[in-house]
Amino acid sequence: MTMNTVLNKKQTVLKLFGCAIFFLMFGVGCAPSNGSMKLPEKISFTTSDHVIIVGDYYQSAVSSNRCILMLHMMPETRASWRPLAEELVKADVNVLAIDERGHGESVKTTDGKILDYAKFSNAEQQAKIIDVQAAVAWLNQKGIETKDISLVGGSIGANLALNFAADHPEIAKTVALAPSLDYNGVTTSEAVSKMPASQSVLFIGAKDDPQSYDSINKLAIMGKAVNMTIMYDRGGHGTYLFNSHPDAIAKIVDFLK
Repeated sequence: MTMNTVLNKKQTVLKLFGCAIFFLMFGVGCAPSNGSMKLPEKISFTTSDHVIIVGDYYQSAVSSNRCILMLHMMPETRASWRPLAEELVKADVNVLAIDERGHGESVKTTDGKILDYAKFSNAEQQAKIIDVQAAVAWLNQKGIETKDISLVGGSIGANLALNFAADHPEIAKTVALAPSLDYNGVTTSEAVSKMPASQSVLFIGAKDDPQSYDSINKLAIMGKAVNMTIMYDRGGHGTYLFNSHPDAIAKIVDFLK
């Protein structure tokens, strides 16, 4: 072992010792901040049909009674929304992102049955709307009224968001990222057609995602809701758009603020 190696080791030990003393005295660490925000609170609740749903609750530093409920696409999980969730929290809005049944950590019922979305029938996919109902009920229990909730969904999550919003006209804003006329039996034409003029929907998609592209062109002219569309030439499906078009995040935040 060389003299330089010994000296380097001693310097490292002294630096770590000094950092520990500084932390104990002043309550701060020595490592530089990486700019990351506070981690979300992991929460769970049980649906009316006994599925245990797990979610992340991002709470704004500013007291707010507004919340965005996020519904992911297949095969993703609640984690796919994190880049958008963090920007919304910076805009002083709370966020709840859930794992829909059969995804992520929402894979059990209260009696121990294991759920796997890849094995779901269309009827089981459609039952994900019960997860949305339970999530809104959980927010209501926290004092957030349904009228102060907006919805963001991707793919089948977008279809679920549109259906729930159509049944709850007090929900003012919905973001539908890569919706379709029909994903696994979760349809949207009837829902969008009955949405009133008091509601607004932001449709986002890409031309290289043909099923969603064709569906958005049809959905955007249905009903009385104020429908706005952002269409990219390329970018893929659902939240994959965030990788190639990070500006979509800012546009969603502006729409929801």
